[in-house]
Order: sequence, then C-alpha cells, then structure tokens
Amino acid sequence: MSKTIWNPSVIIAFVAVLISSATALISLKESKLMQKQQLIMQEQKEASVWPFIQAISYTEYNFEKDYVIYKYEVNNKGVGPAILNDVIYTYNDKVMRSGDLANAIQEFKPDFDVTPVQNMNIDNKVLAEGEAVSVVQVRFNKLNQQQEELVAFMHDLEFNASFCYCSVYGNCWKIEEGKVRKEATCEMRKEIR
Repeated sequence: MSKTIWNPSVIIAFVAVLISSATALISLKESKLMQKQQLIMQEQKEASVWPFIQAISYTEYNFEKDYVIYKYEVNNKGVGPAILNDVIYTYNDKVMRSGDLANAIQEFKPDFDVTPVQNMNIDNKVLAEGEAVSVVQVRFNKLNQQQEELVAFMHDLEFNASFCYCSVYGNCWKIEEGKVRKEATCEMRKEIR
C-alpha cells in the first residue's frame, strides 16, 4: 500500500507550521512597534519637564538721575525644574565670585563710582519653571562727564556664568557664555537623586 504525501495529517501539520510562523512574525513586528512607542512615550515624558536656562545681561540707563544699573539674570524658560551644579563666574576671563563684580570693575576702571546692589549665588540651586534669578546687579553713579565712556564700557562688559544643569530625569546641558548645549559629561547632583 503506497502512502500519499498529502494525507490529512500532513496537511494539518503543514498548516499548523504556517500559522505558527505567521504568528511569530506578527509578534516580532508588534514587539518592534511597542519598542518605538515606548521610546516616543519616554521622549514625551522627558519633554514634559524640560528645563531651558537663559543667562542674560542688560543695562538700565537713567542719565536723568545720574546712574546706570548693570544686571545679569538667569531664567528658566523651560517647562520643568532646572537642577544647577557648581557655577563658575568670570569677568574679563578671570574666575571670581558673583559678589566680587563691583570690586573687579572698580579695580579695572578706578574713575567709575561702582556700587554693588544685589548678589546671589546660584550654585547648586534648583530653579522652578519660569523662575528668574538676578545673580548680580551693579550700579554706576555720578556719570555726568563719563556717559560716553560708560556706554562703551557697558557694551564690552564680559561677565558670565558657566554651569551644568539637569532635568529631573538626568538629561543635562551646559551653559557657557550665554550659549546652551546638550552635555553628556555633566552629572546630575547625587544628593538630588
């Protein structure tokens, strides 16, 4: 008695193998889709608390009342808290404390009458969403004969703060000379985590 290759049990086994292979292929594609969805969800979660720090300096001129105020501020324009690390303050490429700016200007320009108005150290602070901090304010007084010289000086004044800041998820950026860039070498403060 000869057996045919296409008996019912062979056909059922062949169909079962086809269905199993198709199911395995579909499962593989679904797992890849789920991985992509998880990455998108992770990115959305991180974007929901993304801090963005801007460091700006500006000058308020009031020649009628015979003074000018220089301000340096750090603002969190992002949508989540910014966890700051150690801050390095520089004036004319020299490292200093933020509170020493008035004295450094006075040494550099002894003819100016310079007074510190406000100083705040922002090392290791956490800036909330939308929070702005005035790091330093310096007042220049008695300007009657020095207006043009002072305007030129203020235009070239180089006070900066350089530091790393991180989101609550540990993504970090570095700000130097007012420019922000993503930074892998920055570390989130260990006492925060």
